[in-house]
Amino acid sequence: MAKRPIYWRKSSLLEEHKSLGGLGMRNIESINHAMLFNQAWRMKTCPNLLVSRVFSGKYPSTWFENSISGRRVNAASWGARSIMKSVSSMKGGIRRTVGNGEATSITDHVWVGDNRIKFKEHSSFVGTKPTWVSELKCSNHSWNASSVWSLFQSSTARRILAIHTSNRGTQDGWDWSQSSTGAYSIKSGYWFHKNTGKVEENTVSQFWSLWWKANMFPKWKIFIWKVINNAIPTKQNLRRRHIDVSPACVFCGKEESLAHLFRDCELSMRVWKSCSLGIHGLAAVETHVGSWVKNFLLYFLNQDGNSGHRVVFFSSILWSIWLHRNECVFKGTKASAVTVLELARQWMSRWEVSHCLNDKVRITTTSPNKAWSWQVGVHSQGDMILIEVDGAWKCKGDYGDGRWSAAAGWRISRSGVEIKTGAQKVLASSPIQAEAMAVLLAL
Repeated sequence: MAKRPIYWRKSSLLEEHKSLGGLGMRNIESINHAMLFNQAWRMKTCPNLLVSRVFSGKYPSTWFENSISGRRVNAASWGARSIMKSVSSMKGGIRRTVGNGEATSITDHVWVGDNRIKFKEHSSFVGTKPTWVSELKCSNHSWNASSVWSLFQSSTARRILAIHTSNRGTQDGWDWSQSSTGAYSIKSGYWFHKNTGKVEENTVSQFWSLWWKANMFPKWKIFIWKVINNAIPTKQNLRRRHIDVSPACVFCGKEESLAHLFRDCELSMRVWKSCSLGIHGLAAVETHVGSWVKNFLLYFLNQDGNSGHRVVFFSSILWSIWLHRNECVFKGTKASAVTVLELARQWMSRWEVSHCLNDKVRITTTSPNKAWSWQVGVHSQGDMILIEVDGAWKCKGDYGDGRWSAAAGWRISRSGVEIKTGAQKVLASSPIQAEAMAVLLAL
């Protein structure tokens, strides 16, 4: 009969991002959808590829749009159905990029921000409301500002008018909202699919973000994660899973639990008091041991940085307590606080040696070639046209007339002689867009 393994924690925790307290293990379903959608995205954005032409020849050319809207294609193969299903599962991250606006629906497509927009309830717009984005533009392809302001709320109108429109009348395209460049990647697609449908918004933990960047042995990082999440095979945890073992602690004879082993045991208390950290375990008996460990490590990381000796020594003591406990259980070694401290010092010495070796490797692998250098703020000499630009963007506050949120300025000179200057109010949704608008206006 096959033996059942012990699952110490749920798979949902193991699959969480490391910055959220998980181990970052990949979910097979999400990674499969992300890789399938990568093929679909490639065929859609590169229509001249042979596979794209074959796929669009066998199935309707609107297969991508049909998959987003949930319309199925009849008589599709198993592989094609899987690709189309991946498009449907990723539709929340797909946006429209506006060109001429003729193929972008105002309310059905996501083209402003990350959510669909809607008309305001009491609009001053006279006539039938438009359906396509192209109906919000003038004949010269610029936005019809009066229509936009009358149809939408002021916050939505500002975001619409901040979208740059080309006067060349290019076709509408597709964009991936989960990356700053708009390009799809399997990594961004995986995390999007995995987090789709979650009610609560995940917040990055300061401790875990610092912990995984700490300069120490990788096995210590995993071990501390297990301690914080009570995933250590202590006798109490083993008995909860119906493993017939003695509940007595090998150090003192009391019931062995996670908190008792690493903090509340008499031997552990002597170790913490005798070390250079001088920690008194009795002061935190009411605190959960996982929170107790996190609080100390976070304090040391904030005070000393990723390579601080205190965070390493604290981790080495926890590791040494566990090693000595196993020696007492499986080898019959006599319990001794001196042995734990000696083990901790030995592991600290190993870490210091490895730390020095890593520093030497970084020095020797540095390229001996002279690095490129430049000076900031020094104007070029000679007969050259110089364009200086600057953009200012206001995130919150009073915009005066409620419309303008940014400004752009530029200065053009030649051989030190000023040729032209200018400044203009612009609509922008980010500081980078304000700077880019300044460059565009200067050119």
